[in-house]
Amino acid sequence: MANLREAHSKFLYCNQQYLAADFNSAQSIVKISEGGYQKFPNDSGNYTGGEKGSGTFIGTNFGISAPTLKSYLKYEPSEADMRNLTYATALDIYRKRYWNVIKGDEIKSQNLANMIYDLSVNPVRPGAKQIVIDSFKIVEKDDTINKYEIIKINAANPDKLFNEIGKKREELYKARGGEFLPSWLNRLKNLGWTGAGLVK
Repeated sequence: MANLREAHSKFLYCNQQYLAADFNSAQSIVKISEGGYQKFPNDSGNYTGGEKGSGTFIGTNFGISAPTLKSYLKYEPSEADMRNLTYATALDIYRKRYWNVIKGDEIKSQNLANMIYDLSVNPVRPGAKQIVIDSFKIVEKDDTINKYEIIKINAANPDKLFNEIGKKREELYKARGGEFLPSWLNRLKNLGWTGAGLVK
């Protein structure tokens, strides 16, 4: 019986390597970080022009920024449009504009997919894909990667890559500073990043 349980455990472990990350699992973490409707004057994401004072000041909802909603609706949205945004529509935006862009369904590690997806939703320069590429080069000591390649990302040690991306995000957020720094760092905590690697 013990041998049967051991064999079953090995079977589950081996098959886990071929399972793809789940969008809903990743989104459940983003949802905690983003919350509902807000309208902060100092947040450039609240303006349809993408900069403070540019375009219409309509706020954000479920983490969907004013410029993103404008692009999705293909017209200048009002505050009412933002306030009335349904979570179902927000999910459609998240999947099409963020999850699909990082090819989340093809990433094997759920934790790594969570980290990359959250970074694409809450970007910091030089951008999600470039941060992943730079982190990969450090972890795998491979300078041949020059674009966002799922095959190489899946071949990397997922925990080490997760940790390196978390480290870079923390450094970039702290360098940027400002009133939103605590919330940015809290996002990393929600992902399991504590400044010392993945929480087991």
